[in-house]
Formats: sequence, C-alpha cells, structure tokens
Amino acid sequence: MTNSVVRIGVIGAGKFAQAVHIPCFQRVEQCRVTMVTDRRPELAQQVAAKFSIPRAGKDPAECAQAAEVDGLIVSAFRWSAGSATRDALEAGKPVFAEKPMAQTADRAAELVEAARRSGAPFMIGFMKWYDAGVQLARKLLHEELKDLLGEVLFARVYCFSRDYEAEFPSVLRTDERRPAGQELWAAAPEWVPAPRAAEYDWFINRSVHQVNLIRFLFGDSVTVRHANLANREGGFVTFETERHPVVLEVGTPKLSAWHEGVEIFFQKGRMLVEIPSPLDRSFMARVTVERGEGASEVKVFPRRMGWC
Repeated sequence: MTNSVVRIGVIGAGKFAQAVHIPCFQRVEQCRVTMVTDRRPELAQQVAAKFSIPRAGKDPAECAQAAEVDGLIVSAFRWSAGSATRDALEAGKPVFAEKPMAQTADRAAELVEAARRSGAPFMIGFMKWYDAGVQLARKLLHEELKDLLGEVLFARVYCFSRDYEAEFPSVLRTDERRPAGQELWAAAPEWVPAPRAAEYDWFINRSVHQVNLIRFLFGDSVTVRHANLANREGGFVTFETERHPVVLEVGTPKLSAWHEGVEIFFQKGRMLVEIPSPLDRSFMARVTVERGEGASEVKVFPRRMGWC
C-alpha cells in the first residue's frame, strides 16, 4: 500500500467486473484500480482505457504478482476462476472472488487451504448478507421473534425469476475467444451423471446465493434430504436444520418482476423477506412480520433506500 491507498488488481474484465466491481472500488477514496487482466487481451485493453486503469494484461498470474497491486478481485469465467483464485491466494494478497468459489467441495477445500497457507484474507461475493433488510430479518429471527411468535416450524427460500428487473449497464464486448489450454476446473463432481452435469452447473451458479442465505439465517448445521432439479423451469431442494425443515424453491418463469425471498412460519405467525433484483440500486429487502394469535398484527419495516 502507498500512503494508505489500497491498489486493486482485477482478474477478469467481463460484464460484472465492468458493471459492478471496478466502478464500486473506484468510488472508494482509499482505493485505486491499478491493473486489469483478461485472457482476451483486446478486452482488457479496452476496459483499462474506459476506466482509466494504468495497466492491462493477459495472464492472471501477472496481475497476482504485480508490485503495484495490494489486493485482488477475481471475476473470471467460473470454470477458469478457480485456478486464477488459487494463484492469487498463493501470492499472499487479499482476494475477493465471485461466486461460486468452486463447482465441487474438494476444489473449494483447495482454495481454503491455499488461503490458510499464505495467510491471505479470502472473501466470496455473497452480497445478500449485506442487504440491510436481510440483516434486520436475521436480527429479528435470532433476538426478538421467538418471544413474540414462538418456535420456527418451517421455512422456505425461493427465487422464481429469469431476468433481472434492474437494467444491466452497458458493457464492452469483443469477438475474442477464450484461449485453449488454460486450466479449467470440473463443472460438476464425479458422482454427478454426465447427462446431469449441465443441470448441476446451472444450479450451483444460479442458486448458490440462496444456499448461502439459508446458512446465514439458520446456521451451518444444514443437511440435504432431497433434491428435484430435473427441470430448470421449476425445482426444489429440501433441507433439515437441527430444529425445522427448509425448502429451497427455484424456477425460471418469464415474469416482469424479480421474485426472490424468504418466508418463515412460526407457531404464532410468520416473517416474509422480499429481496430485490440484483443490480437494483433503489431498494433493499422489505421485511414483514405477521402475528396471528390474539390481536392480529402486521408490521412492515420500511424499505431503506440504497443499493443492496
């Protein structure tokens, strides 16, 4: 670091790096984005020029090792992101990587071990934790609602949406192909039958946010009981926590609005958390608590303005 300014290197110059990560870090006064690399060198050059980034390159390892880089963002294509993340962690610099960390548990464990060996801070881009409405819901769940509504009986986490409700910003694209010969990690574990590997890959990429949300709200002691994901247009996974079941429901109907949320049923009421579309810069999640015993009451916590 130079004069308390953190210098950021970006590995992967694709649409999320351009639409989210680079602009966000450039808005932080204590940060400077000093380098961007991509296996598509023309795209890296164009993105560097657009965002006034001093240096562009092709090799992720070059970015990880660069003297003018203090911390790294990995926003590469998910099959090639694992090896880039590993190399970044081995450089001993803090790493922020897009989800999923990896497509398989053994590969994810490799990255955790690489972070432990190097001592590098390692964070995955699960942004739903940081939505003020989701944080409020977790606080209510763990600190207040048990006395008001009793024990949790059942919970459902759902996402039935195909397209973002928020408009995706304009991004740079080129006709370059990703080069052959780069290290790609498996899209699915060996136990997944080959004809189902694409469905597994789709679920991990799309629904890992909801799986992470389940762990955030209900803890890590969650066991998978059943999965029916044969059809991308609608499927579910059932989980069991130490005290109650949780169902994850996913689907891709063509709708005009984004439908994602958490609904928790208690002995004497329920809580609903309505989560906004990714890239929605207007609102954070809305929380509604309904008490049904005695004097029925519905309390809606106002949606806070701002980008979740």
